[in-house]
Amino acid sequence: MIDLIDGLREADPERVVEYRNTEGAVFRAQLGPRLQQVASHATHHQSEIATMMTMISASPPHTGLLTYG
Repeated sequence: MIDLIDGLREADPERVVEYRNTEGAVFRAQLGPRLQQVASHATHHQSEIATMMTMISASPPHTGLLTYG
């Protein structure tokens, strides 16, 4: 992911990309919003895991920017 982001040119977020969903339907969208969705989707899964850990009385690890920055 880091290599992908590092390799982007200034105009790339506006570039339209084509992709297929799991049912084979074709979609077209700008790359920038799709990359934002990847980060949002990952955050959603982190939240689900943290909730599951809390439900079993565990403590989820810190995942903030200071940990990985």
